[in-house]
Amino acid sequence: MPRWASCYSSKDFYNWKNEGVVLDLYMGDRWNGQGKLESEYVFLPITITEEGEMEIHWYNEWDLSMFTPEKKQ
Repeated sequence: MPRWASCYSSKDFYNWKNEGVVLDLYMGDRWNGQGKLESEYVFLPITITEEGEMEIHWYNEWDLSMFTPEKKQ
């Protein structure tokens, strides 16, 4: 399978971590070669499985409530 096929036809440009929330976010873009105005962006939560594997699943809609608040130590 080509690499782009596993990233919802996009390539990553940034993985974001947010203070106060356990959050890993995939940020990617889809560029069709026609110019920046024709680009689309993909923002999807990254899930870490119990085995420590990273997974990205498609969501038509999502919000920050999907993520776990960070525990203060």
